[in-house]
Amino acid sequence: MSLADEITNYKAFGSVHMERMKGFYENLPLETAIIHASTGKNPDGKMNPHQWRVGKAKGLSGANMLLTNLAEIEKSKTFEEIFSITERVKDDIYGLGELWSYDTALRIGFNLRTSPLQVYVQRGVNRGVKKVLKGIRPKGRCLPISVFPHELHVLETYEIENFLCIYGKDCKKSLC
Repeated sequence: MSLADEITNYKAFGSVHMERMKGFYENLPLETAIIHASTGKNPDGKMNPHQWRVGKAKGLSGANMLLTNLAEIEKSKTFEEIFSITERVKDDIYGLGELWSYDTALRIGFNLRTSPLQVYVQRGVNRGVKKVLKGIRPKGRCLPISVFPHELHVLETYEIENFLCIYGKDCKKSLC
């Protein structure tokens, strides 16, 4: 299956969860969004598998620290400003990792109607990046959209991150 076909498949089936997540966070009060984002709460009320290792207690610790920065979060105009706040919190609380920081910032960003300008690369995304870029792995936590094949440019940056995470998995079926 070509990359274009994989993207079409993702848009038809794989992006459903992400769009539901976006709508859920857009419609919450900011403080509730921060708490839910920090604990990885999905629209169905369950914890997102990305946050299982972090756990609810550490997620709540992160939420409490983020809430002490509520005024700064409210003033944030870009995803990158929100991300810098979640990064500080991650660095202050043992056990909160890069994925927690990104996912939490993304969900808060949905609430504040802002999204990343670049594609953020962490754990599972690495395999997708290598697959799409034919083994080449540019350095850095963030990659500009321009390094990716033009087929991916039809997606938002956070969708590219999500697509690459799925696309990089070793599955018998595409986009499992």
